Amino acid sequence: MPSAPNEFCVEASAEPKGSLARHVQEWQAEHLPALASAESRKEYKRMFDKVIECLGEFDTNEVRPGDVLTFLANWSDKPTARRAYKARLSTFFAWAVIHEYAQFNRKRPVSTVPTTVW
Repeated sequence: MPSAPNEFCVEASAEPKGSLARHVQEWQAEHLPALASAESRKEYKRMFDKVIECLGEFDTNEVRPGDVLTFLANWSDKPTARRAYKARLSTFFAWAVIHEYAQFNRKRPVSTVPTTVW
């Protein structure tokens, strides 16, 4: 993890709307109770608290794939954690599209695995 707590957090535009934090909380209220174990619920909550800390000032529809990559850079030395955050964000943005909070899944076009171009 970087030495500065928000070193890789993305700065929102001058006048952020902040709907992402509200939508993450709405997603949590809808999905966390359905998780089987209390430990899973606690871990999801912890992860989404970090998402809110770093991206919460954004409007959900204005988060760009580059913003997500910048956020995921927090775990560049921890691939398992990075994949877990990527999965949680993908699930959240898929839900946001269904609820018309976002027009497309911001996480889908982003790859955290290096690819080789032939």
